[in-house]
Amino acid sequence: MNTPRSRLRLRALNGVKPLGASGTRYAYTSANYLILAAAVESTQ
Repeated sequence: MNTPRSRLRLRALNGVKPLGASGTRYAYTSANYLILAAAVESTQ
């Protein structure tokens, strides 16, 4: 993930903390889509 845009996408996730222990709470998040976008951009 070497592109500047990819680094910005991943940097946006710095400081994001889980809302609860795994499996104890549900909350929608698009963080995985940001990671996926960064991965796809790095392969182009």
